[in-house]
Amino acid sequence: MSEDSNQQTPSQQATKINEPPVINTSELKQKRIPPKALGTSKKVFEALWILMQTAILVLLTAICTLVYVKFGWQGVWKITLLGLCGLFAIMSFLVIIGGALDIRKLFKRLREQENEIES
Repeated sequence: MSEDSNQQTPSQQATKINEPPVINTSELKQKRIPPKALGTSKKVFEALWILMQTAILVLLTAICTLVYVKFGWQGVWKITLLGLCGLFAIMSFLVIIGGALDIRKLFKRLREQENEIES
């Protein structure tokens, strides 16, 4: 009788084969590192916000000045092109610095995780 209860029917074997393995999530939660502040720092966003406000003010002033002085369309487009190229250069510089800081944080977290795994 005890042998019959231990033997599995073909339908029971088929369901066990198709079932995914059970993973103990409590062990996984203990190994995870709590997330730290990720992403770009507030200082970078503040700098971009100030840059945008300054750019709008400068562009409006330049447009008003050009209209009153009557440089013509060539002068308007020259100043617009130079101004936008300058703003692009400044924003590119800020993005490069912010990205480098984020990558440095990434490598620091990877080193910390590697040290915890080894110990």
